[in-house]
Amino acid sequence: MNRTAFALTFVVCLTTTRSISRPELELSPREINQQAYDAARKVGEPGSVAFTVAFRRNVARLNGDEVFANAPSREIELGLTYRTNVLKGLERFADIRGFHAKAIPVTGFESVVAIFNTSGELSCTGFAIEKRKIVTAGHCVDDADEVLEGKTTIGARHIPVARGKGKKFGLADVGVLFLDEDVSTSTFFPRATTAELDTASHLHAMGFGLTESGTQGENKSIDVAIATLHCDQPGDQKRFGCTPPFELVADDPKNHSDSCKGDSGGPAFVDPKKPDRIGAIIRKGANGKDCVDGTIYVRLDSREVDDFINNATRSTPPR
Repeated sequence: MNRTAFALTFVVCLTTTRSISRPELELSPREINQQAYDAARKVGEPGSVAFTVAFRRNVARLNGDEVFANAPSREIELGLTYRTNVLKGLERFADIRGFHAKAIPVTGFESVVAIFNTSGELSCTGFAIEKRKIVTAGHCVDDADEVLEGKTTIGARHIPVARGKGKKFGLADVGVLFLDEDVSTSTFFPRATTAELDTASHLHAMGFGLTESGTQGENKSIDVAIATLHCDQPGDQKRFGCTPPFELVADDPKNHSDSCKGDSGGPAFVDPKKPDRIGAIIRKGANGKDCVDGTIYVRLDSREVDDFINNATRSTPPR
């Protein structure tokens, strides 16, 4: 998340438990980024495999995460698309705005998954509501190939998406994927009621997308203030590019936390202090500006959306 993420295709994976010790001298995200960049330049040019792996490891080391820093290089880090995304992330980070995605707890959010497409790229985020049923953004459905379980995609468990892909809701950007194997978790978050969502002032959003480190693949979170609950106030559609009645918009204009590429489909909880009820999912950046000026979320509380999610079934028989 870029402010939490990279594909909105969308605002921030994990099978291994990691012990993280913070460095004695706390560095700001910008300082960590700069030091990691300078060190990586000594082993390779930006965009090269050597640079990308060194940058990723240096960021982890400066954050006190030696397990992540010493993990084997992943295939995704060696791919041209991933290396390009790292450079794009660094360019975004060079902006005067700061990015403030937060790490999520090691346990408790195992139902939130990373989604990879047929090209092997991390494209979206989603969350399980049943053992083989994932809710995500509708635009993530057609090219989804597998989901990865865990807080980070390093060492994550891969689960194939069922052939036939999934279903898309016709009235809003919501989709459902079906899996060929069960997810590991047995805890699924309930969806918030309309009353809970309409009285909320903030959202706690999660995603595996682009982060302040210029990388993606680790589940991060942000807290954002709701700017419009239904996109139905005068000027909302022009100001944000949202569509009533299924969409809301949220942003963090003070700290500049936001969702970004790869966060699409990620859950947004209605209570940042105790996230346990999902009120919306990440769709895309407001006014088409990913990672910058707030995010459009699709509400999950309407009867139409709720019926779609509950009644969607896979078109191919389970294996």
